[in-house]
Amino acid sequence: MRIAIACMGSRGDISPLLAVAGVLRERGDDVRIGCTVESQEHVASHGFEPHILTTLNLKEFLQSPVGQEKFFGASTTTQLREVGKLADSHADEFDTRLAALCQDVDCVISTRIIEERAALVTHREGVPLVMVEYFPGDVHSTVPNPLLGPRLQDVTARIPVLLPLTYRIFNIGWALSIFGKTVELAKRVDYPRRVINPRSVLEGRDILRVEAFGRALVPPRSREDARHPRIGFIRIEGRPADRSERDAMIESWLAEDDRPVVYVGFGSMPVVDFDGVVGGLAEILGPNGLRVLAVPGWSARTRDEVVHTADLLIVPDVDHDTVFPRCAALVHHGGAGTTAIAAASGRPSLVCSQAFDQHFWGRRIEAVEAGAILPRRRMTARTIAEGVLRLVRDERVVDGARRTGAIAAADLGGRDEFLAAFDAFLAEVDGAGTAAPGR
Repeated sequence: MRIAIACMGSRGDISPLLAVAGVLRERGDDVRIGCTVESQEHVASHGFEPHILTTLNLKEFLQSPVGQEKFFGASTTTQLREVGKLADSHADEFDTRLAALCQDVDCVISTRIIEERAALVTHREGVPLVMVEYFPGDVHSTVPNPLLGPRLQDVTARIPVLLPLTYRIFNIGWALSIFGKTVELAKRVDYPRRVINPRSVLEGRDILRVEAFGRALVPPRSREDARHPRIGFIRIEGRPADRSERDAMIESWLAEDDRPVVYVGFGSMPVVDFDGVVGGLAEILGPNGLRVLAVPGWSARTRDEVVHTADLLIVPDVDHDTVFPRCAALVHHGGAGTTAIAAASGRPSLVCSQAFDQHFWGRRIEAVEAGAILPRRRMTARTIAEGVLRLVRDERVVDGARRTGAIAAADLGGRDEFLAAFDAFLAEVDGAGTAAPGR
């Protein structure tokens, strides 16, 4: 089978798809992977040729003074609007490359953010579409809409009757925001119908939507749907061979001191003066008997070398599965993937939410008494340290994290669950096609 996997986003967005791609390749399928500039090295490290879908570099924008001001100093709505403007400026390039990636394939696997585009560039062939979702986005969800602003999420959480309305309103806003570029693409690919609502291009298509964020933190939808299953988190198992020397160094640092470790990493959310923040954090936590293991992610650094002291280790990346369970607390941005692994580790999380769905995941961690949330606007070395010390000294939170870990650890089998749902979906589509008149 020829399969195209297309992803816009950071390492956290592409990693679950790479996990699936690896198994599909082992089964003998021909897998092509389209990704962003920032993810190309990550894709290549897993043995796939990266097909760059856009030259847009979101990392550079978020690190820039303009990005720091317009993105991180703004509401969720403004953040979405700014990213949308950037995407629109590269839309023609993206659409051309997406069409090339999806040419002559039997199935497309992607994420919701580009599903309308994927549907349009494959409209003639009508190939099955599989959309992987990393947070709730359906009117039948029983939790606040993760893409609302933090205050609105907190308000609607107390008024459940409003929850479906928030998803419907957001869907209208989303349709309006992509309307112009969707119409342009429809004309380019000779789509046979007039586009009034961008979501209409999905009508009549065979689509499987997979909620790949597990069951431990988010209650089930109010309505079951075989074409919209919930599965566990999809993770990449194992580490690339070129990480072995670094992992050995991290292991040595962890073992050389009995003091507990606090992990700090903000993924694709750049933090101004990362070295200063984690350095100050280590200075505060050190006298309190804690060490700091930090990963910069997309944060620009004042120096690029590894920092290796008794109280602080800064390295390019770590194996979350191995490191998280050995920590006393985890400080992270609240990305869906990081949150899933953090919850499964059984260790308390301090979620420093910064954008998009991160406030939502922080609230889910609080709901199961496995940690707390600290918004970016209040983030300093001092406030992070105070938050960490509260968590590790609060037996209720420590026990809650341990209790959640026992449940969440059993919820990391998403890869196999995805493949089962994927195979059943394709078999159903193939069976329906075979039974259709004239087939």
